[in-house]
Amino acid sequence: MAAALPQVYNSSQLIFLRGRVMKFVFASVVSLLLALPLQAETYRIPPVKDASAATVAAAGFRVAIMADDRGNLPSVATFSPQLHLAWTDKELLVLAVVKDTTPFEANSVETLWQRDSIELFLATTSKGQGDPDNLFQVVIAPGRTAANKSPRVFYNDRRSKERQATPLACEATADIKGDNYSLVARIPFANLGIIPKPGVTLAFQAYINDAVAENGRRQQVLFYPKPGAHTNPALMHTLTLADTADAPVRVLARGVYDRFRRTLVTATADAALIGQTATLQFAGKPLDAAFSENNGYAEASFRLPLPEIEHPTLIVNAPKSSPATVPPLGSFALAKARTLAEENIRFLPCVFSGENFPAADFEQETRVDLLIGPYTLKTEYFDAAALPVTRAVKPGRYGAVVSVLVDKKVVTRRFATLYRMNKGFFWWGADFSPTLQLPEAFELNTAQAQRRLLGDYLNREITDSIWQSDRFAATLAAVQENGDVPADFFHNTHVRDRDYWVKVRQQIHGINTPRISYVDAAKPPAPVLKPATTPRPELQSQLDAHFKKWADDSKVPFNVAIAQNAEIVFSGAYGQRNGKPVTETDIFETASVTKAFSAVAVMMAIDRGRMKLDEPLADCLPGYDDAVSKKTTVRMLLNHTAGFEGHWGEEFVDLDDRLTAVVPHLQPATRHEYNGTSIALATRILEFHTRTSLPTFYKDYIFTPLNMPRTEGAFASYGIKSNALELAAFAQMLLNGGSYGDKRLLSPESVKAMYPQKLTAILGPDTRAEWGIGLTWRDKERTFLGHGSATSCTLWFDPDKKLVITMSRPEGGKDWGKYHDEMVKIIRTQLK
Repeated sequence: MAAALPQVYNSSQLIFLRGRVMKFVFASVVSLLLALPLQAETYRIPPVKDASAATVAAAGFRVAIMADDRGNLPSVATFSPQLHLAWTDKELLVLAVVKDTTPFEANSVETLWQRDSIELFLATTSKGQGDPDNLFQVVIAPGRTAANKSPRVFYNDRRSKERQATPLACEATADIKGDNYSLVARIPFANLGIIPKPGVTLAFQAYINDAVAENGRRQQVLFYPKPGAHTNPALMHTLTLADTADAPVRVLARGVYDRFRRTLVTATADAALIGQTATLQFAGKPLDAAFSENNGYAEASFRLPLPEIEHPTLIVNAPKSSPATVPPLGSFALAKARTLAEENIRFLPCVFSGENFPAADFEQETRVDLLIGPYTLKTEYFDAAALPVTRAVKPGRYGAVVSVLVDKKVVTRRFATLYRMNKGFFWWGADFSPTLQLPEAFELNTAQAQRRLLGDYLNREITDSIWQSDRFAATLAAVQENGDVPADFFHNTHVRDRDYWVKVRQQIHGINTPRISYVDAAKPPAPVLKPATTPRPELQSQLDAHFKKWADDSKVPFNVAIAQNAEIVFSGAYGQRNGKPVTETDIFETASVTKAFSAVAVMMAIDRGRMKLDEPLADCLPGYDDAVSKKTTVRMLLNHTAGFEGHWGEEFVDLDDRLTAVVPHLQPATRHEYNGTSIALATRILEFHTRTSLPTFYKDYIFTPLNMPRTEGAFASYGIKSNALELAAFAQMLLNGGSYGDKRLLSPESVKAMYPQKLTAILGPDTRAEWGIGLTWRDKERTFLGHGSATSCTLWFDPDKKLVITMSRPEGGKDWGKYHDEMVKIIRTQLK
């Protein structure tokens, strides 16, 4: 999802959601996760004599086809956009010609991007790439609603302070005809300090947004090369001011490794090319395929052999169109390794009776055979105490460690939890009689008479899970082990299972490192949060009115806390959840704010000598003995330079074993790629060397010392739930330099090491990437530190002004950016 530039949380949201969705796609067809939606290109755009829509449409460079960030095309019946680009001696001209059958526009200028609009991103170029110090965004709504009948423009200025002395300008005019509109944006080159003439270049990209419902749900198509380009112009397309235009962009091409049997390249074009021929250059020879109709578009397909390593650049040509470059599919070996990492072992069944353990194989054994060739399995079993056994002598939990061997060499391993019952049971005749109450959002009749249908569904799911997953076995083991202990979060199935497998690893690898505490005495004690001693009625009044309006307008509940000098100057809860008023103790998903907590956990282990920040992965975990692991460090895992992509794998208790097949094919220290998997791997190193599972480490060494009784979490890159007051205690600890009251979690030096810094030591002197260890700058002024969140949770602290701002909420909701910016403005004004 694209956003206005200051709302950097949305880039995290994009990657977070993409990673979680894509992992399911990867299992059947190697998807585009290893490829990018488009390839960065350079296009020539022509001069025109006037800025009229007719002139630009007739003579400008045309982009006739646009897709979303995963290559999906909109329905031509409801949403059909095109772009035309040209220039004059003063202005860049952008014409959007759009068919849109659902006119919805934002009322607030600051949130125009959330509804029908076009977003234009421009920057100057330097050394052949866009310059991040001379970047801005223009968002334009066409003016098609009763409330807004003329175009409105919003500017987002990321230019240097010197350049900002000249205000941004853009003139927009629109022509509305029923479901169609044309919008001309006239953008002065003076915005970028460019003197236009042939040969001058600039970085450019465009989004066209279509709100398909009044609640803000939208689709978005893009003319851009890579995810993240809207904040990094080095990734944008390049426009060259020229005397003539390049051929129009009429074709989009993409490729996949189709079930590891072939490479499939698909070219999609505007409908006018139906019946024409597409040509793909491959191995020095042209391959032809006819365009045929598919959902209102022209489509042609090419089936190619698989590469030994990876394909060279593939280009599709079509009549009267600019060439379409197939985005790089990436390393074929990496694609296979990543797919292998997703493959699961299945025991039939995982819940059994008797002393003999059930048989096991991969769920998709044919695909695994295709990936690695003929293989054999060797299984070791462990009892509830994590001791090796050969038979299930008594009922309860068991663990199976399955080694996958090719040519007698272990290539990967899988862990599975089993549960032995006391006696046999006829599963197919079972009736668990579960009930399920659906949330109100489903708007379905869930009276007692209808709950039977939901119960039938759950009954079948439980029965099937016995054969298809070890989740039910782990649940039964947790129930048995909990006994009369209340099943709170830290006694749930996942935490119990995670704790168990840490013990099994100790047994397998003979780990008996003495356990230590990761919390020391703080001398002298550090400040702790307490109620403010001096009333601030003006601050209280302004914020309370603001938050009431925010909650009422967005219909999203939240709680919020603000502290300065360790005094809570404001706290409150607003809105309703499930028909009840939210309280200050209610917890919400914090999403990627979790990464700040996991970073603190790892730094705590580093502080106590159990890990080293610059230690190679090969020295941290068994099984990582390849060349890549020898140059990939813990620091790279934490600052997103280890070569991983996406958020996947955290649910696997054997993630680090699965990744031994993936890491050898990565390219660390070549780029900064925000992800969750490398963070998860760093915390598996933590578990290995501290002999403590991550959720238990959170509880014992972070949540409890900081008096965060309601906060819970088990994962490294997402999943922690908390409220604003407890998040404020965490932020205050960081602001204090690692201590809180009489507890020291981190040294001041370790906290400083977490601050953002240019990644030149890893990526080289020319990189513009800047990141910390669990912390990033949260505002343009670079005064607040914290981390972004897909749920728009706020974790901000200003070390200079001793200021903490936290907010916990389930989602951003309507006009989040506008209200959040106003909140920060009030706080800055009142707490100077």
